[in-house]
Amino acid sequence: MDRKNFFNKELPTLKPVEIIEHPVTEKRFVDIFTQIHGSDGLIAYEREKFYFSKILTENPELAQCTPLSLFSVFLDVATKGLTLDNGSKALCYITFRNAKIKTKNEKNETVDKWEKRALLDISGYGELVLRERAGQVRYADNPEVIYEGEEYVQENTPDGARIYHKITHPRPTTKIILIYVRIVRPDGSVTFGTLDQEGIERLKNYSAENNGKWVKDATNNDKLVKVKGEANRLYDDIGFLKAKCLKHAFLSFPKLKLNNFSALEAVESPEDLGLPADVVKETSVPKDEPKAEPKAEKANTDDFPDNNQGVTVNDDDMLF
Repeated sequence: MDRKNFFNKELPTLKPVEIIEHPVTEKRFVDIFTQIHGSDGLIAYEREKFYFSKILTENPELAQCTPLSLFSVFLDVATKGLTLDNGSKALCYITFRNAKIKTKNEKNETVDKWEKRALLDISGYGELVLRERAGQVRYADNPEVIYEGEEYVQENTPDGARIYHKITHPRPTTKIILIYVRIVRPDGSVTFGTLDQEGIERLKNYSAENNGKWVKDATNNDKLVKVKGEANRLYDDIGFLKAKCLKHAFLSFPKLKLNNFSALEAVESPEDLGLPADVVKETSVPKDEPKAEPKAEKANTDDFPDNNQGVTVNDDDMLF
C-alpha cells in the first residue's frame, strides 16, 4: 500500500487492535526489531501484539487514543527492544495523556480541541536495560530497604558514596528510613542511588497535585481553580518505591534520547522542564508521568515515522 494513503486514509479509520494487526504495522515492526536488535523480529512482534491487545482490553480508555499515537507507540516497543509484559519488574507501560490542539470548526473558526495520545512510558527497570545497552552501566543490584531500627552507615569516600547496612530478620518495623541501590559503572566504579522518607513524601505530594482536578471557582464561574487530589496508592507499595529509587540513581548519568511517543517515568514538577500548563495527563496504570508539549499530530506522508530519531529528555534534579 502507498504510504501516503495508509497514513492519510486508512490508519485514521482503523480500530486499535486492527492497527497492530495490519500488515503494514507487522512488516515495519519486524524490520525495525530485526535490524536494530539482530534477532527474530517476527517472534517479538507476535509476543508484543499479544501484550498490546491485552492492555487495550484491560484499559478501554486507550482505545480512544489517536490511531497515529497507538501506531507509533507499538513501533517504539520494537525500537527500544523492550517488552510490554507487565510483571513485577515491568520495563514499560502504555499510558495516555490529553493534549489540547488548535483546529477549525464548521465556521472555519480556530477552536481548542482535546485528544488522547498514547505514550510508551519507560519504568526504572526499563531505563536500566537501556543504559546497560548504551554502555553506561555494567549492572545494578536489587534495591534494598532500610527500616527504622536497623543499623546502617552512609558515608562519602574518595571513590564515591558508600552504604553499609546490617539487615535484620524479621524487620523491626515497617517504617522506611531509606531505600538504596548499588550500581556498577563500566569501569568498575560504584555509585549509590538513595530515596529517603522526605523524598517519598515529596513525590506523594506531587502525585496528589498531579491528580488534582480543575473546577469552576465558587465565586467566579469564569475562573478555574485546581483542587488537590489523592496521591497514587502505589506509594504504599515497596516494589513501586524501589523502582523510584532506581530512577533517582540515574540522575547523574548521561541523558538518554527518546522518541516523540516515549518518556522516562515520573517528574516532580513539569514546570521545571519548561512544559506548558495546558497539558492534562492521565494514565492507564496508576503512576506519575512526565507531561509532553502538545502539538497537533501530523503524519509523515513521505515515509513512516523515523523511530531512530529521538528527543532528549532532561534528567535534571527533578526527574525521577
